[in-house]
Amino acid sequence: MIGMPDALFAWVMTSWSCEDHVTEYGNHYRTQWVCYHSQSKKGEYQGRYFYTEVTIALTGCASGPSRPDHLDNRKVIGSDYGTTWNKALQTLATEGYPILTSNKEAGIISTGKKAERINTDDADCGTFMGLPYIKDDRTVVSVSYSVLIKDVGGKADVTVNTDIAGTYQGGDTTKQLNCFSQGGLEKQFLEKL
Repeated sequence: MIGMPDALFAWVMTSWSCEDHVTEYGNHYRTQWVCYHSQSKKGEYQGRYFYTEVTIALTGCASGPSRPDHLDNRKVIGSDYGTTWNKALQTLATEGYPILTSNKEAGIISTGKKAERINTDDADCGTFMGLPYIKDDRTVVSVSYSVLIKDVGGKADVTVNTDIAGTYQGGDTTKQLNCFSQGGLEKQFLEKL
């Protein structure tokens, strides 16, 4: 015996004609099905015409960045404060970062942004279709540093933070990316001191 849904489906398939129309709208597709009864003229509404629309958004294919629970961005350096200060300034300048703030008394160094080629150990800027934006050559990332140095008993206690911003430029689409440091750049900087 045919169940009610099967009987309904069989009736629709034998006495109704349907057409589907798919239209792309940016990041989603719109599918429209227009069905009409075989006894009515196409496009006429005689009580037997129905229309349904389904929108399938691709938002599930993209995911935002994740912030790590802990960053290893602090280290006590065996060198004295003055030596560590000079080495930090030299490292940033050598790597091409414009120094915006350099206050030795307060122990603060900050830089302007510089375009960098980084990897997933350095930052998470989200993914699209399961692939990290960072790995896509169409993603441009800029990095700036903030360094805090304190004198602790003849040694230097250094904390470094990065601000990472990304822009994805695919075809005629430009998307600003929120990026979270994963600690790789901070670790590399501290190792150079």
